[in-house]
Amino acid sequence: ASCFFLDTAPDIVAYFTCIWNMLKPGGSLINLGPLLFHWSGPNMRPDETKIGQYSRLRDNRYLESVDFCWEDVREILIKVGFKIEDEQTGLDCTYTRDSESF
Repeated sequence: ASCFFLDTAPDIVAYFTCIWNMLKPGGSLINLGPLLFHWSGPNMRPDETKIGQYSRLRDNRYLESVDFCWEDVREILIKVGFKIEDEQTGLDCTYTRDSESF
């Protein structure tokens, strides 16, 4: 099970492939959480006109990461080999049991 985890991936395809390979036959991935993608880089500053000036980012994964919508994530899951048995979106939930944290 994963909770508030999948959107921490700089490469969600690699995450799903790794999880798929670790599951026992018949195993399941259960996920709850948003797709806020922590690897999304901040906007460039007005004086940064070239990607090379994007020096505030020390990790190239910020520049290589792709943020997917749920429909794309769903397709990736299926192509990796997962079977979607239940799907719910728009659920209200709190983060770390603190109703005021988000």
